[in-house]
Formats: sequence, structure tokens, C-alpha cells
Amino acid sequence: MDGSTPFELLKAVDESIKKHEFNDAMPEYQDAWRGIHFRVGELSLLAPILQVREVIHPTQLLTLPRIKRWVKGVIQLRGELVLINDLSDFLLNSPTDIDLKGRVLVIEHQHEKVGFLVPHIYRILALKAPKVQSWENPLQCDYLKQAFKVENQLCPVLDFHKLLQDSKFLQTNII
Repeated sequence: MDGSTPFELLKAVDESIKKHEFNDAMPEYQDAWRGIHFRVGELSLLAPILQVREVIHPTQLLTLPRIKRWVKGVIQLRGELVLINDLSDFLLNSPTDIDLKGRVLVIEHQHEKVGFLVPHIYRILALKAPKVQSWENPLQCDYLKQAFKVENQLCPVLDFHKLLQDSKFLQTNII
């Protein structure tokens, strides 16, 4: 899709959504867990669809002084300021290289919007498979709460609301 016009990109996204969308009238999908499948470093993760307000392209940021490296800056999104964080830098201490596949997951938490830069979003999923009962938490943290098998790969679910309450995440000042 490199070099495509905005219309072609929009058309490709629409076709991708149509391929993966499910019919709510189909009983086997009514109780399905729904989420966004994305990658951070080598980790394949899931985000609950109800926690993600929207997905946007990274835009020009206003950088902030004396803050942790994972806080990339602030953007204006339809008249609201949104703090943008590099999820890979926070979780894995490895900054994200922003390219055409990079996106920002916008989360609304306690009436505030917060953005998380991720290098790649695979798709939106409706999973009816049960969560994996035993799995090893690769980050040893409270915000990875369960995991699903997606295409024979174990994918933990990242609870953004728990992440946004984590004391390490809340300490953004360097001073």
C-alpha cells in the first residue's frame, strides 16, 4: 500500500474490515470476545475493543520537556489534547520506529483520552475460543490479564485501564 492515494488506503481498510466483520445475527458470535490484534516489539497483543475509542494515524506531536522517553508528546484531536505514549518503549524499553503501518490506539479513561503508539495493527477480531487457562505473563505485570490463541500464537490481552493506573506509567517526570 506504499504510495497509495488516501482514497485507495480507505478502500483497502474498508475491504479488510468487510473480510473480518461478523454478523451479530449469527448466534455463534453473540458471545464472542472482541478485540484489536496488534504487535509491540516481538509481542503479539490484544486490546479489548470496548477500551479502544478509535485508531488514528500518528500525526505531528508537540513534544514536552523533562518527561520519560516513552511519552512522545501531545496532539490535538478534534479540539481535545491527547497525550501520546510509545507502548513499545514503555513495555519493552525499545522505541517504536514510526512508519506507514504505525497507528495510535486512543483510549478513553476517566473522561480523558490517551494515545498509545503501536508499530502494527493486524485486525479486529471476534474470538469465540475460550481464553487460555495457563500462560506465562511475558512482562510479569498486572495489566496483562488473560491470553487467547490467535493463529497458533499466544496473545495476551492488554488491559489499558490497568496500565493507566500503574505507578510506573504514572511517573512521567524525569525530575
